[in-house]
Amino acid sequence: MVDALFLGKALLSFVAGGIAVAAALLAGEKFGGKTAGIIIGLPVVSAVGLFFIGFTQSAEAAVQAATVMPLTLAMGLVFLIAFTSFFEKTGILLGIALATAIFFAATALAVTQNLTDIYVNSGIYILVLALTLLVVKKFPDAKARNSSGKKQFLLRSAFAGTIILAAVIVAKYAGPLWGAIIVAFPASYFSTSVISTKDHGIEFTKAVIRAAPLATLGTLFYYFVVYWTYPILGIYLGTLLGYAVALAYILIAEKVVPVAMARILKKPAANN
Repeated sequence: MVDALFLGKALLSFVAGGIAVAAALLAGEKFGGKTAGIIIGLPVVSAVGLFFIGFTQSAEAAVQAATVMPLTLAMGLVFLIAFTSFFEKTGILLGIALATAIFFAATALAVTQNLTDIYVNSGIYILVLALTLLVVKKFPDAKARNSSGKKQFLLRSAFAGTIILAAVIVAKYAGPLWGAIIVAFPASYFSTSVISTKDHGIEFTKAVIRAAPLATLGTLFYYFVVYWTYPILGIYLGTLLGYAVALAYILIAEKVVPVAMARILKKPAANN
């Protein structure tokens, strides 16, 4: 039974994660990097993971896992900035490898410190978010070089899904410590960075990353909804409510974020 449930989780992660990344890039090609950044900021893979922890173990276990998620959200932002920093000197492959190494080192340090207070971890995330916004304010709002077809969409979905699936499988067999670290790996960011840079160049990737940090606040809200509601409402209603809150934030952010970013960047807000 457990193996069948794990297989279900793995396949759902592959499909949902792969489609989410490919859809984000497709939307970015049509509507600009900001849209792609907002989409990858949504909880997709982590939401699948939390749901299946609650389904296979208990709602309380999922709540415990949610306490460390704000910290891994912060490490995901570190990963994105590290990749763009290294790319200029190293290229895609080495840049992504170095960013991954930094992610694992930083996350391993955090896990060994047993940081399991969701409020403390959220404070760390907010600090990292603020520092990230200072970095991405220099990033351009670039356009995609071209628009992909159905074949390219499927290839992107397969690549992103495979990266996410690999993380899910390795996390299961890596032991408690490394399992926790690997399951937190931002596989959607990894695949998005590789694909968007390869297909459209680093400037477009920076445009995607430029919008992602503030969008991740919706994911933080999702974790808090899980933390507060799973024990009371259960994993099904808690998950639906969490996504409703995250999506509501995104809808609001579509209006508020351009103004906020304009103030941060000290530029006029773009018209929607």
